[in-house]
Amino acid sequence: MKKVLYLFMFSGICAGLMSLESCQSSKKLTAPKILKFNFENGKVYEYEINQSMNQEIMGMQTKINASTFFSLEVVENDDSLKTMRVTYSRIKMKMDVSSMHLDLDTDNPKQNADKNDDDSSPTDKLSKIMSSIKGKQFMIKVNHEGKILALTGFDKISKSISDSMKLKGEEAQQMTEEFNQQFNGESTRFQLENVLNIYPNKVVKVGDSWERNFTSTGLIQGMYHLKYTVKKFDGDNVSISQVGIFNHNEDELGINGKITGDLVISMKSGLVISEDKDLTITMETGGQTFDIKGKVTINGKEL
Repeated sequence: MKKVLYLFMFSGICAGLMSLESCQSSKKLTAPKILKFNFENGKVYEYEINQSMNQEIMGMQTKINASTFFSLEVVENDDSLKTMRVTYSRIKMKMDVSSMHLDLDTDNPKQNADKNDDDSSPTDKLSKIMSSIKGKQFMIKVNHEGKILALTGFDKISKSISDSMKLKGEEAQQMTEEFNQQFNGESTRFQLENVLNIYPNKVVKVGDSWERNFTSTGLIQGMYHLKYTVKKFDGDNVSISQVGIFNHNEDELGINGKITGDLVISMKSGLVISEDKDLTITMETGGQTFDIKGKVTINGKEL
C-alpha cells in the first residue's frame, strides 16, 4: 500500500506566439509590466495538473499517469496577502507496473472496482482514499510572489478520510500514518508552491530572468533550483521558459534530474494558463543506475 501511495506521489520529484506586423504593436507587447500573483477577490480558479512517468528497471516497464484537479477561491484579499480556500475536485490515476494495472478516477468510482480484489486489496484501499480526498478543503495565505506563508486545516483531512472509510482501531491508525507520510501539510505546500511560487513581483520585460529554490519533502527529500526567463508578450499574457535541476544524495540513494519547460501566464491575474515541463532523472542505488523520464502539464482557468 505504501509503495502504491509513493508511486502516486512521486510526481513531487518527480507553451510560439505569433509575431507582430507593426512597430506600434511590437512596442506594446514588449513594454515592461508587473508580473505577480494577483488572483481577484471572490473569484474561483481551477488547475488541472497532469503528470506522467516512464521507467524501466531490469526489463520491467513502469508507467504512471496521474491527474489532480483543484480549485482556489479567494476569500480575503489585502495589500500583500490573499487568503484562499483550496478544494480537491478530482483525482485520476493509471498505473502499469509489471502485471499490476490500475485505472482509478474519483469521478467514475464504479470503474475503480476490481472484480478480483476484495475490500482489503491495495486497489480498493487506494480507490477509497482517492474518493475520500475529493471535496476536501484547506486554507492557504499567499503573497504576490506566490509563496505560501500559511497553510491551515490540512491536519483535519486525514481524520475525516479515516472516518469516511469507517476504519477503526489499528487499521485506522495505519491508514492515517501512511496517508500523513505522503499527504501532509508540508508536502502539499511544496506541491502547490511548484505551481504558485513562480512570480518575481516586479516589472519584467523580454529577456528578464529570476530564480527560485525549493526543498521537497516526503519519502525522498531534495533540492530544486529553477530559472525563469521572459520570452514574449502577447496582449495580457506572457510566455516564459524555465530550466532547472533537482538533486538528492543521501541514504545510499542518488537522484539527479534536469527540468525544461514553457509557461503561459496571465499578466492580469497571474493565472498559469498552461505549462509544459519535461523531466529527465537519473537514479543510483545499490550500485545500479536507472533512467526515468517524466512530463508535467498544467492547465489553469477562471471558473
